[in-house]
Amino acid sequence: MTFFQATNTPLLFNGTAPTNPGQYAGACIVLILLGILACVLINMKAVLQRGAWAPVVEKKEEASLLRDEEKVAAKEGTTVIQRVGMATYEVLLVGLAYVLMLAVMTMNVSYFLSVLAGIWIGTALLGAATPAADGLQHC
Repeated sequence: MTFFQATNTPLLFNGTAPTNPGQYAGACIVLILLGILACVLINMKAVLQRGAWAPVVEKKEEASLLRDEEKVAAKEGTTVIQRVGMATYEVLLVGLAYVLMLAVMTMNVSYFLSVLAGIWIGTALLGAATPAADGLQHC
């Protein structure tokens, strides 16, 4: 398999094959925007993990006749709603990454370069906007 240049390469389905140069350019622009969106989602993940998905600390009183220090116990964890939100977000992010991978796997040079351009633009615009959380890397 080698890279090639053609203006009628379908992206995901046969019905998505561009029929003129304008549609081909539109497909490339959509791929650039999807690459930027992938970077936005990756950057937003770190923000959400610090905010909406941060573990909830719940204090509860425990009866203790022995020591007063043991009266307050902290319980830390995520709620079901937070886990559902995280799982949905991951599915969207992985699904988008898979679509971008399929575009690259068409071996069309313009589609490949469009995905790279979208990732580059997204990283240039947002790469330093959100500091990395522990163990997270940016787009």
